[in-house]
Amino acid sequence: MKKILLLIVIIGFLFTSPIDVKGNEFSWYSHKILKVTIVTEDIYYEWEYENPDSFEYEEGNTIVREQEAKESFKQILTYFDLTRDTITNEQISSLEKNGYESIVRAVVKRVDRNDHFQTWIWNRN
Repeated sequence: MKKILLLIVIIGFLFTSPIDVKGNEFSWYSHKILKVTIVTEDIYYEWEYENPDSFEYEEGNTIVREQEAKESFKQILTYFDLTRDTITNEQISSLEKNGYESIVRAVVKRVDRNDHFQTWIWNRN
């Protein structure tokens, strides 16, 4: 009985969403493309990932690539729960409290390894 329960738990872990970044290591390889855009009243931010290891971060007119961009991307993803259907006001509030002031729009787009396209959009009213 214990072996069966253990097997069920292991199988459950295998099918756990690879885009859950809250408290789990993010699985970059489950995505072909992942893009986060945050537009504030003053600054345009954009993070882009293309499988297998292309990372780019843009803040205004400054562009950063490779490891520094990856670290910035990992940090910004901690504010989003991509297992949900929407970007919440609470997530935006948390971003604003942590340096992204006066957010006007936030967009997350991804194409998974099965070519399924998904978009999350938040607009200030």
